[in-house]
Amino acid sequence: MAITDLSDEQIETFINNYRREKKAEGGKFNLAELLLEQNRRRPSPFGVREVATKILELAHGSADGFVTYGDIWKAFRPNESWEGHKNLRIVADSLYRVIHYCVTNQLPIITVLVCTS
Repeated sequence: MAITDLSDEQIETFINNYRREKKAEGGKFNLAELLLEQNRRRPSPFGVREVATKILELAHGSADGFVTYGDIWKAFRPNESWEGHKNLRIVADSLYRVIHYCVTNQLPIITVLVCTS
């Protein structure tokens, strides 16, 4: 059985068992794998492919070839101001999903083009 075959409830149960036992390994899937899968399943405010495309577009158009978290935020939420950690978390979550997408599809990890400032 693959980790993707587990239900959300099964993943939550495994995570809780690891935490209760204060362990991170021991089962077919370790705690890190379970947490990554749980995070991957959470809805994202930005589409994965859209973020990947936007990173490449913005990097190509920038003077130094890099993109900031703020650039990504402005591209998807142009009418909402940056609110610090709240928005940083949203952008970071979208970047984690892009990394997963790149790895799964054997593509270059384009998130290296994104910096915090």
